[in-house]
Amino acid sequence: MKPLLTFLILLFAGVHTSAGAKGNSGGSDSLAARTPAVSLVYFTTSPGFTGAFLQWRVSHTEGLQYFVVERSYDSKTFKPLAVVNAKSEQPVYFYKDEEVLGLRRKAY
Repeated sequence: MKPLLTFLILLFAGVHTSAGAKGNSGGSDSLAARTPAVSLVYFTTSPGFTGAFLQWRVSHTEGLQYFVVERSYDSKTFKPLAVVNAKSEQPVYFYKDEEVLGLRRKAY
C-alpha cells in the first residue's frame, strides 16, 4: 500500500462566545475574538487495509465544539470530510478516512 499523506485542518466554528460580544460601539464580533487558543500537540496518520487512521492531540478543548477534517488534492482547495465533536475531558481524537483507499493520487 502506498504511503498516505493526509493533513488535518482544524476549524473551530461555533465556539462559545460571551453574550453581547458585539457591544454598543457597533464593532464586529471577529472570528479571532471568538476562536479559543488551541495548540496541536501532535498529529499522525497510519495507512491500513480499511483506510487511513488519523490521530491528533490538542493542548486543551475548553470552548471548542468540534473539529472539521478536510482533504485536498492540491494543498490549496480543501473539501470537508467529517466533523469530530470536541469533548472537554478528551484531548486525543481519532478519524478513519475510508474514502482514501481508492485514491490514485496524493491527498493532503
